[in-house]
Amino acid sequence: MFILSFKRYNIRLVFALILILSGLSCLADTSTPDFRQMAQLAEYVGVDYPEAVANGKIINEGEYQEMLEFSRILVTEAQQAKATTIISRAQKLEAAIHEKQTPEVIRQLGRELRSELLMLMPVSSQPSQLLPISETHSLFQTHCAACHGAMGKGDGVVQAQDSNRRQQILLIENVQ
Repeated sequence: MFILSFKRYNIRLVFALILILSGLSCLADTSTPDFRQMAQLAEYVGVDYPEAVANGKIINEGEYQEMLEFSRILVTEAQQAKATTIISRAQKLEAAIHEKQTPEVIRQLGRELRSELLMLMPVSSQPSQLLPISETHSLFQTHCAACHGAMGKGDGVVQAQDSNRRQQILLIENVQ
């Protein structure tokens, strides 16, 4: 029973990640920022950051780099929007990530940024139901599994390659 509930939770989390990540290409390519996608990204950073940093130390380099990339996207999009409060909040979030602040600080800064973004958004309708599980799995395998692994544990092919490269660099630096 617990395992079934846990699987349902994971499926919902995967679906949320797919929505956020599928919107990232739109964030990079549009001239007008999409505040909804920015709000989702700010929330994602707050939720995922504890997987990257603990006690002021990086515990997962790939996740940490992702947090840096996402916070940079938020700053860039905020600058395009020319909204001073959003720029300031996005920059504070980015700086806190660079400083490896606690997850609580990052979560709070993400919430504040998200709240500002939500106030600027026009009212939009939400889907009445989630995608079918088979379609969700397919989207995850196509867009997420390379980094996050087949089960969403961060052990995808790309993550393994990055880890191997970092180990090779460390070995070379130690030899020199």
